[in-house]
Amino acid sequence: MNIVDFFVRFSRLQRRYRYIPNRLLSPLRYLTRIVANNILPIYLDKKKDYTPRFCTEIIVSFTSFPARINNVWQVIETMMRQTYRPKKIYLWLSKEQFPSIENIPQKLIEQQNEIFEIRFVDGDIRSHKKYYYIAKESPDSLIFLIDDDIYYDTQIIERSYRAHLEHPNCIICNLGSLLTFNEDGTRKQFSEWNRTTTTNGNYLGLDLMFGSGAGTLFRPNMMHPDLTNIELAKDLTPLADDLWLNAMSRMVNTNRYLLKNGPLLPIMTKNDKKLSTINCDNHKNDEQLANLEIHYGRIFDKI
Repeated sequence: MNIVDFFVRFSRLQRRYRYIPNRLLSPLRYLTRIVANNILPIYLDKKKDYTPRFCTEIIVSFTSFPARINNVWQVIETMMRQTYRPKKIYLWLSKEQFPSIENIPQKLIEQQNEIFEIRFVDGDIRSHKKYYYIAKESPDSLIFLIDDDIYYDTQIIERSYRAHLEHPNCIICNLGSLLTFNEDGTRKQFSEWNRTTTTNGNYLGLDLMFGSGAGTLFRPNMMHPDLTNIELAKDLTPLADDLWLNAMSRMVNTNRYLLKNGPLLPIMTKNDKKLSTINCDNHKNDEQLANLEIHYGRIFDKI
């Protein structure tokens, strides 16, 4: 086990010990993140091991923005060290935020090779860049969505790909929330959903709302045709690519398979404002869910 896997797994284990008081677990989780964020950059910078056990057809796709760009090289390193290596890794950056290659950290530029490529795009569709461009270019390809602020263990693609082979018609995900419903079958508010990372076992079901950036494997052609209607996506879910992706899959009843997992190990960035925090704290998720239901109907009610 390498040191990245050690910290990721140790972080996950902390979630399982529910009998330990939260006043003790919370400081331990925070300390784990601090230590990991001091040690892992040194390890990832010095030790290079790009020998996969298997090369896949998978295309990794994600995006970033100026506040996080200095740490993105670490995400690339965790993808390059996968036991099952992806075919390509695409980082989509807005020209509005990064007018030229000179605005990119040199370390990230030097990582480009036959697998990893930085792609500059016009305009800024925010987090929707994560899936939109690759879905337009390669609708039949197997896409693995990630985020720009997570340390991924070396087997996350292998686990996801193996699950895909067993459940080829499902979206494979590593993080999710279970929809909860009122007695009449209508969905409850976002704050009342049962957030889970399945520490005790895998989960298969249409009532699962996946978080795409934790590692989500799917083919764009499994989604509703509106997936790449980016103007509509920006209008209904300007801050929530996850809600849009979930809506596009529920519209065609594409099942989800959530892998046994645990809490994510974040790459910590000073003064970082996460979309998830904005959406949750300001009830933006409920607003965007309402937008989707006004346009498409009650697509998140009990099926």
